[in-house]
Amino acid sequence: IVLSGRNRPSLNMLEKIFQAIDKKSSEEAARISKEKDEAILVLEQGYQKEADRKRGEAKSAFQKKIADDIEELAQRKKQELSFLLQAEKSKIIYGIYSAAMEEFSGISDDDFEKWAKALSVSLSALKGGDILAGKRTAKALKKILHNRDFAIKEELDEEGFIFRSAVLEIDARLSQLLREQKERTEPQIAKILFS
Repeated sequence: IVLSGRNRPSLNMLEKIFQAIDKKSSEEAARISKEKDEAILVLEQGYQKEADRKRGEAKSAFQKKIADDIEELAQRKKQELSFLLQAEKSKIIYGIYSAAMEEFSGISDDDFEKWAKALSVSLSALKGGDILAGKRTAKALKKILHNRDFAIKEELDEEGFIFRSAVLEIDARLSQLLREQKERTEPQIAKILFS
């Protein structure tokens, strides 16, 4: 199409059209750029929000794990301490009874004979039998039970005695007596020492 005469656009008019197109293009480009910037901002905010949520979850999970680990460690240390305390209690109580055994081995012959006499009371109702005894105990029992029908033999490595008959056995060895005493009194001793 060829425009002639009046219908032909002037240079000025073309320039105005180009300016209008440039203006519209610039406005459209600015609008698109603004929408792009807004979309990017929304995406960045969404990403930041999601990242913050994930960091919060990770932090909470980490804190829970640390708290669980600390609780487990505390329980383990508490149990270890309990075992150590029990071992220490046993060691102290063992020391007490070992000292008693040592003290007993050093008592005088008169005191030993009194102890053996008190111990032999359990034999007073018996008619006879074998008595296996430690060295000092055998000597004292022979003196105490001299007119009774007991076969007293010095066969034990420790003081005290074991009485045996056809129907009865009495274990009155010093170690056995102390073990029984320890079982009866250990809870009270531990309570006194460690309360």
